[in-house]
Amino acid sequence: MKAHLGDGWREGAIDALLFGDPRAELRGVACTMMATQAAVERAASLGLNLIISHEPLFYSHTNDLEPLAGDGVYAEKARYLAERGICVFHLHDNAHRKGGDAIALGMSKALGWEDFRADDSRTEFLMPDLELGALAGRLRAALRPAALRYIGDPGLAYGHVLCSWGFVTIPGAFVLLNRRESCVLVAGETHEWELAEYVGDAIRLGRKKALVIVGHVPSEERGFESFCAGIGSAFPDIPFRYIETGDLFSA
Repeated sequence: MKAHLGDGWREGAIDALLFGDPRAELRGVACTMMATQAAVERAASLGLNLIISHEPLFYSHTNDLEPLAGDGVYAEKARYLAERGICVFHLHDNAHRKGGDAIALGMSKALGWEDFRADDSRTEFLMPDLELGALAGRLRAALRPAALRYIGDPGLAYGHVLCSWGFVTIPGAFVLLNRRESCVLVAGETHEWELAEYVGDAIRLGRKKALVIVGHVPSEERGFESFCAGIGSAFPDIPFRYIETGDLFSA
């Protein structure tokens, strides 16, 4: 897999085998946005013993297990994996690797936005006539979030759509929102008590800003699925499946 991804692979990132015996015989690969218990059970039912997950296995981005000492959910999930000989590999940073974010590429293609991109980073799209309400509708249809939310005027076309798939940090959000005088920021999730207040205040003070929150998994799922399809095509003799995580929330 590292050889297939080429020079862009970064050793020393958080991407690593989180669980299982690396010497185990490979029976098949399941890729998923999050190795939830439901995804793990689905992989087991398909006889696939390596899960490649974009997000953490045990609720920590850096795989810090100390807070989980004695936790029943952690212990039961680990026991389920061990009893079935399932290994889990975390593939996060290298999916967002420098020189071309594969998640952003996959999301742009899934949304049909390739003709609207402002540059090759696929973080900015030029949509001068698309109103915020219509943009929200397109995102709902393509990404199927349980509850998309937005701040802004639904009847206003902001011109520039800026994207930060997954989690957007507050400093990163400020940079994006101030890149253009009029813009919409689309993100998976954020610190709501900070960024929502900022955008609301910006609007109140006369700025043409808007924010759309679609949820973490819906904001990256199509991108990671596309990325994994490329990996799977390089290994045609190995059983390879994508298991959809889907939005974990209900509304």
